[in-house]
Amino acid sequence: MKEIILPCKNLSSGIAQGEVYFFNPDTILSKHKTNEKVKVDIEIKKYLDALEKSRLDMESLVQMIQKQDDSIQDILDSHLQILSDPFFTEEVVQKIKKLQKPSYQVLEMALQEYKNRFFHLKTDQFFQERIQDITDISSRVLGHLMPEKKENVHAEGKIFVSTELTPSLILNGLKGVKGFISEKDSYTSHAAIIARSKNIPYVTQVDLCSLNPKSMNYVIIDGIDQKVIFNPTHETRKKYEELFCNLVKYSQELDKKAYIPSYTQDKKKIEVLANIESTQDLDKVIKYGVDGIGLFRSEFLFLSEESVTEESQLNIYKTLLEKLKNKLVTIRLFDLGGEKSFLYPQGWFLEKNPLLGFRGIRFLLKEKKLLYSQLRALYRSSIYGNLRILIPMVSDISEIDALQKIIQEVQKDLKKVI
Repeated sequence: MKEIILPCKNLSSGIAQGEVYFFNPDTILSKHKTNEKVKVDIEIKKYLDALEKSRLDMESLVQMIQKQDDSIQDILDSHLQILSDPFFTEEVVQKIKKLQKPSYQVLEMALQEYKNRFFHLKTDQFFQERIQDITDISSRVLGHLMPEKKENVHAEGKIFVSTELTPSLILNGLKGVKGFISEKDSYTSHAAIIARSKNIPYVTQVDLCSLNPKSMNYVIIDGIDQKVIFNPTHETRKKYEELFCNLVKYSQELDKKAYIPSYTQDKKKIEVLANIESTQDLDKVIKYGVDGIGLFRSEFLFLSEESVTEESQLNIYKTLLEKLKNKLVTIRLFDLGGEKSFLYPQGWFLEKNPLLGFRGIRFLLKEKKLLYSQLRALYRSSIYGNLRILIPMVSDISEIDALQKIIQEVQKDLKKVI
């Protein structure tokens, strides 16, 4: 068989090789449609039972990985929250009543409508990841509604290949998997975060349509030169075996040096700070001994949290500060507006200059309830570490003056309850 080399994008670095396991994500989707009316009460009960089984699945997974990997636990917790979203708890049930169709068909229709509703945001990476999470959870529910369609994953010791990877797919097929290949995904997706947390090579943007799975037996993932090699020759396999051994040795040497302080040759100390947008990134940041957080993009809490309240923020900021143990942590006030308007739909409207106009500090000064909530959470959390606040998109000194007045009000309010 001829060796086939395809370009790819690296999401979790490394080199891996092994037999190919092709997964078809459409196996759970229904192929048979019916126009026959069903007993609505029975279908609603089936659907609610599938929701409960899905919830138990995720709670079981949380118990399995508890205290082992915070990033995976956070993802599963967010999926549990999404499972309580009105999309699953109300919208699908109402559609079953209205359409009088089988629950699995109604869920598929509702999912497609959800995707169509936000089609205009298809180029927005973060929103697409939210849709991916909804799709992932829907697939889990469908698996309980149609267990005969569900494909059991047996990918131990193999390279897992699929058009799209979701957290559930990775977690279900995680045992002994050597690497992951997909057609589409992004660096900040939950699937990519899980792969990195487990140090499993993962590459994407691979043109799987050009391949015949039946003639693909073996593959090499080269996350360094960003390519995948299907049906590699004996010489190619041997070359990558040697490269892999060298990479392991190099990685071990780097780990030994991770905590060595950063100095220039003339003995000047350099602070190495990390930019993060989630507490899921914390473990890796701490592992490699950075001097603090240079930027925490707080607005992305609207993606991971079901409700961004003062108390939920306090818990997150407290975790950040406590884990960094008095190292500097810079938290940016919500940078909402512009291309991030979808994160906070209550304040979403069209304007002539969306990128530099009504956004950041100007947005917050109008949405004062939101600003008060965040400032209170930040000042309350400041006792747990070394906190610095960054003000986003400032264009005029008057914006700083206005913010300082609000900060003084917040400080006064907090002193009353001390």
